[in-house]
Amino acid sequence: MKSEKFEEWFDSAFEKAASSTSLTSEDSKKASWNKVRARLNEVNRSRRRNRHLQLGGVVAASFVAGAVIFSSTAVTKAISPLIDSIVDWGDGVKNVAFLQDDQSDTGGIAKTPPPPNYMDGETDPPPWDGKIISSEQGVPTTRPLSEVQKELSFTIPDFSGRIPERYHFKQSTVIAKDLETKKYNEITMLYTGPKEDDNLFITVSRILPNSSTGYFTNGEPVKIKLKNGYEAYYTESNMNSLIMKYNKVQLYIISTASKEEILNLVEPLP
Repeated sequence: MKSEKFEEWFDSAFEKAASSTSLTSEDSKKASWNKVRARLNEVNRSRRRNRHLQLGGVVAASFVAGAVIFSSTAVTKAISPLIDSIVDWGDGVKNVAFLQDDQSDTGGIAKTPPPPNYMDGETDPPPWDGKIISSEQGVPTTRPLSEVQKELSFTIPDFSGRIPERYHFKQSTVIAKDLETKKYNEITMLYTGPKEDDNLFITVSRILPNSSTGYFTNGEPVKIKLKNGYEAYYTESNMNSLIMKYNKVQLYIISTASKEEILNLVEPLP
């Protein structure tokens, strides 16, 4: 599938969510969309360039535009700031971010609190050391996931037997190729349903040492405790989404599937 088709499905999902919001006027909706579109354009421009990841004991922003959908409620909220946080972009658009701190042996939990207002951009990161870690260029393929797995820097969690029956594997897209190991650090798997706007996207991203990663989501993410002990952020909307840190990868699921179906994908994970 070409990127144009992906964008077509994305825009369809965006319009579907936007049409159900309680914004008071079309002008308000357009203003919100223009704000998000500007942010998307900025991200897309950066993704066409080589990715510069700054290694060190601070958070290195590594945000990727996932499902960017807005709602009318704008509430700033931070949950467990030492590990993860939610950043409000306004009009309900939020970014859920995870930190991978490999300088500790506590599973990613920082030993000391972050500097004041570190998420507000008031603390500058150290100068870039001149090393290009990876290059972001999406590579779509219809090959079996067992073959694509060999090209990844991490192991894809096993979702076999839990994908809802109405969805069928369409393709996967790998991105963020490590220039040293030649392995990709992210994969998005697309499953299509019987209806054109009924799709399931599963993105798995490796959280690189001493860096952060995250995705934009709509509405108000709710922190939930899964049956397997992991924690996740779930957002209910016309396009439901779930984001969680699983070992040293980030799982991001967005779909018209029900909450029960989405939870069934991740709760059996060991």
